[in-house]
Order: sequence, then structure tokens, then C-alpha cells
Amino acid sequence: MKIEIASIEDVPEILELQYKAFYPVAEQLNWLDAPNLTETVNQAREDFPKFTVLKMVDDNGKIIGSVRGYVDDGSLYIGRLMVLPEFQQNGYGRLLFHKIQELLPHRRVWLETCADVQSSFTFYEREGFNTFKTEVLENGLSWVSMEKTIMKTEPIFQTLADLNIPYEIQEHKAIFSEEDAKDVVITLEGIDVKNLFVKDKNGNYGLVSMNLHRRADLKKIAALFGFGRLSFCNADELMQYLNITPGSVSPLCVMFDTTKTVKVLYDSHFEGRNVIIHPLRNTASISIKFDDLKSFTEHFGHNWQLGDFYVAPNVEFVPLQADDAPAISEMSAMATEILRDYYDPIIGKEQNDYMLAKFQTVSAITDNLRHGYHFYFVRCDGHNAGFMAFYPREGAMYLSKFYLYKHERGKGLARQMLAFLADETRRASLSAIELNVNKHNPTLQIYKSLGFTTIRAEKIDIGGGFYMDDYVERLEV
Repeated sequence: MKIEIASIEDVPEILELQYKAFYPVAEQLNWLDAPNLTETVNQAREDFPKFTVLKMVDDNGKIIGSVRGYVDDGSLYIGRLMVLPEFQQNGYGRLLFHKIQELLPHRRVWLETCADVQSSFTFYEREGFNTFKTEVLENGLSWVSMEKTIMKTEPIFQTLADLNIPYEIQEHKAIFSEEDAKDVVITLEGIDVKNLFVKDKNGNYGLVSMNLHRRADLKKIAALFGFGRLSFCNADELMQYLNITPGSVSPLCVMFDTTKTVKVLYDSHFEGRNVIIHPLRNTASISIKFDDLKSFTEHFGHNWQLGDFYVAPNVEFVPLQADDAPAISEMSAMATEILRDYYDPIIGKEQNDYMLAKFQTVSAITDNLRHGYHFYFVRCDGHNAGFMAFYPREGAMYLSKFYLYKHERGKGLARQMLAFLADETRRASLSAIELNVNKHNPTLQIYKSLGFTTIRAEKIDIGGGFYMDDYVERLEV
């Protein structure tokens, strides 16, 4: 899929898309005379020059999504955000929504929507929009205007722009602690980052950026910095050296350390990923590439170093037995929770529901166990972090399931799971691991980093009108 600027020649196809996208909702609301269903080609062509219109096209050039917007006195109006029904629940609408905001400079964004369409209204709320006007239409439906102020006039955003560092931003309520973060749904892509500002008694200072969901080993950090025993800095020191208040600490604070007093340490697991950090205030988060963060750090004259400085988790692989009904139920519930969260945006809720009912139920798992599958709970520090399942197939160990809860990712557990599987593979006198990965699954690159190579593509009919469109990956062990 790619996003392009549409031309007036695209109007008929976009109008057809518009009808298909909005009709199912309009039918449910009994609002078949809604403006987006009654607009004509001539009307659409007449309005077209007023907007910047984006289109999302598939590999065959078919338009599957669109959005439009215009800027007036710093305010960006967004309208007609739509995706064909068969392509919904894949995150394409969010991509279009973010792209139009990236493309058109603005200080404020506003839009209109029907509050009775709960999915749309909730989406905009999660994107940081607030209702500023409500109108009850003649048909009894609530039509709302929503807005979000983007503080791009803040110096940090100008600095990022000057350095050609792209980012995505999400406004949210203030986050002062890890506990506060649990109540905020961040939809940005990347590793959630927390920051530690530490010192030793010799007057050495260090800024550590790490995974929000992991525990730091201060002795390891001290050794990496070459410091003595560490303690945490107070609010006065935060202001003196980083010009920031507690709760808003960010790796971007290095721009204020003009004396280069503070050393910088980054988590080595950030490499090749996006990181989610505060833009010098805790009422917003931005996602940027880690490579760009390193460039930012260097631009302000700071060297940085990478390290793995976490408390080593205690990882156990607990086998699932075919006669342990409570554990099988636990496995089924965990699989459903993890896979619903992960795959709904990739393959769509309808197909994911079908696959969960077909492959992750108690009866399906029980049947797998009876036919030679090996299931394991992955337990980290005494709690379930994920699960895996595998079995011998055609001369290799086939990895059927390999999943972690979202908050457990980025801890290095996947490598430990793979090492365990490699041992089991060799124990079974096999020399390779194979698995299927959906072609649109972002973890494909993670498998590549673990040493897997693509050996073929395959499209498998799984019934119900659904297919698994996958790459088959192989790792020699």
C-alpha cells in the first residue's frame, strides 16, 4: 500500500469508494440521505480544488482509502476519512489520518463526525481530539465538531524540523509516572521510553533512556558510565542541568546541557526501532526513529553509548499437558487476548475472529497436543509473558505460535524463546526451524534480525472465504 496525492481524474473512483465506505454505517443509522452518500461526481469535482486529497492505493493501483484537508489561518480541517470495508481494521485509516497532518502545516486540527458512530468518535478521542460543538440534526443524530491544538510553535518542534527529523505526535493527559502511563492508550509506533537522571558522589551525571516496562540494574549502569555508586537526581538538579521538571524528562533534554556535563546512555535494544518519548512536556508523546535520536544527540555535542543494563528476567518455559484442562483454558484465553490485540490491525477483526475460533479454542489446542504439538507458557519473573508452540514437520521444527504480550516485548524474551526452541530442535535431531509470517506483519523484520531467511511465499485457504497470505521463513540451527 502507498499513499499519494490524488488528482481530479481520481474523483469518480474516490466517490465510489466513499459510497461503499459510508453506506454500511449510514444504513445502521437510517441516514441514507447523508451528504457523503448523495454527493454527485460534478459536486465532487467542483469541491476538489479546495482540498488536498490523498489516496491510498494497493499494488494493482486500486484506490482503497482516501482523506482530504485544507488549511485556513493555521487550522487544518480534515474530512472524508474512509477505507473500503474489506480493508478496514488494518490501520490504514490511521495512516491516512496521520499523513494528511504531516503534509499540511498547522497549529490546530478540527473535524466533524457523527457522535452516534462510536468507533469513529472513540478513534478521534484517542487521537487527542476534544468536542467543542454539538448539534442535534433533524433525524435526532448528534453531529459534533472536534479539535486538537498542536503546539508546533514550541521550540523543540522547530528544532526537529530544522534537523529534518520526522515524527508523529499524540496529545494526551499528563503522565507523571509509570502508573499514570497505564491509563493512557498510546497509538504511536515504537518502544515506550522512560528516562533516569542519575549521579554519583563525585559529581558525575548521566541520562539513561530505557524501555518503560523493564527494570534497570543501577550497578550495570554505573559500570557502563564509569561512575561510582548511583543515586537519583532531585528536581533542582533536573532544572539546573536539563532545564526540565519531573515527569517531562526526555532524551531531547540534552539540547539544554551546553556544558556537556551529562553523559548519555541508550538501551541497545532501541537499534533499528522507533522510540516514543516526551517532547519536553508530559502532555504529549512523539515517535521518532532511534537513528534520528542519535543524530539529535550528536548535533548538540553529546556522545552517546549503548548498553544492556537491565535486571536479567527469570524466564521459564512451562510445558502444557493434554490432560491439564485448567491450563489449556488459561492458554486459550491468553492466546485470544494477545492475538486479538496484535492481528486485528493486520488482517482485520473479521478474519482474526474466524482464526481465533478455528485455532485458539480449548478444543483446538487439545487436539494439537494430541497430534504432537508442544505448547509452552513463557513465564517471566513468575508471571505469564507469552506462549509458543511447535512440532516436527517435513524435516524441520515448525514454529506454529510465538507470541508475547505487548508490554513484554523489547525485553529480549524473543531471543531466549528462540534459543530454547533451537535446543529443542537439535534435541529432536532436526537442523532447521521454519515458520509462516503474514506478508504485512511488521515482525517480519524482527525474524530477519534473528537470522531467518525467506524460502517461499504461499497463500493458504483456511476456509470461511479467508486466506493466509504468508512468507515461509527458515533458520538453520
